[in-house]
Amino acid sequence: YGYNMKSKKNDWEFYIGTDMNGSAPATDDGCLLIPIEKQYMPGPGGVMKINPSKPKNERVVWFYPTKNKKWYHWEGGIIGSVSCNDSYVDDTENHFAVFLDVTGELTVVDHQSIEKKKMVLGPDSLTKYPTPKLIAKVQIPGTISTPIMVKDKIIACTDDGIFLYQLFQTKKNKYNLELIDKVSGLEIDATPIVWDGKVYIAVRDGYMYCFGSK
Repeated sequence: YGYNMKSKKNDWEFYIGTDMNGSAPATDDGCLLIPIEKQYMPGPGGVMKINPSKPKNERVVWFYPTKNKKWYHWEGGIIGSVSCNDSYVDDTENHFAVFLDVTGELTVVDHQSIEKKKMVLGPDSLTKYPTPKLIAKVQIPGTISTPIMVKDKIIACTDDGIFLYQLFQTKKNKYNLELIDKVSGLEIDATPIVWDGKVYIAVRDGYMYCFGSK
């Protein structure tokens, strides 16, 4: 729903048809990045970028499907939210979105670029949509947490600790995710925050941890 705070009414609605547990961040091109769970749908979960200003049948900009693989009681898709780097880049730089599915596939896409001549099935397993340009992905442990992006660094929390990656550009429009640090043995469902060069995260053992230089 797009709720108008002034009129106290919905300006728009868009039906997807399955669970959505995460938040939908707004991009600087006026769109929303929607995390979608696999449950209750014949097709895959994943991330859908929509433009609310468009008519309903033109609203989906792209869809990125995740694996249909069960993790605990989740059938697949994304339980957390999507992060993007729009606040760190200008119009001459790439606009990346990063997300983690429940099986632990950490994925970076260019949310303003579409793969040419490629269409994918949506959550209803009937409708085909464009899909964004894949930048990089890596497999880590499963999670329902949201990864965060701070410039070229990505912090991802899982059932087996915290992973710190750096997104390296190897050549024009080619990138790699390189693991530069890891803290193992912490079961984490929450989403981390970064403040003043330090990472803060609540853990299932009942403690809040702070990582970084003293």
